Amino acid sequence: MLNNRGFTLLEVIVASTITLLLISIIVPISTLLIQERKVLSDRRMIGSLLHDELQKQIWMDGKLPKTFYKTKDSKSLKFDFLLEG
Repeated sequence: MLNNRGFTLLEVIVASTITLLLISIIVPISTLLIQERKVLSDRRMIGSLLHDELQKQIWMDGKLPKTFYKTKDSKSLKFDFLLEG
């Protein structure tokens, strides 16, 4: 006499617990990865922009500016340069 009518309550609770545990781990990690990807993209864009602008300054004037301002994509950048040594 086997009972083959479906899942028992205990099996459903265990499956639900495992599913919720996986969701509670995966969602914060994916959110963090998306945020970090955005930060790295912004840093890469800022570094590339700074490189391009400073190459113009170095090749034209031969000197670096003391401060550098740039606005791009609604982000304001300000760099202060200090010559040491």
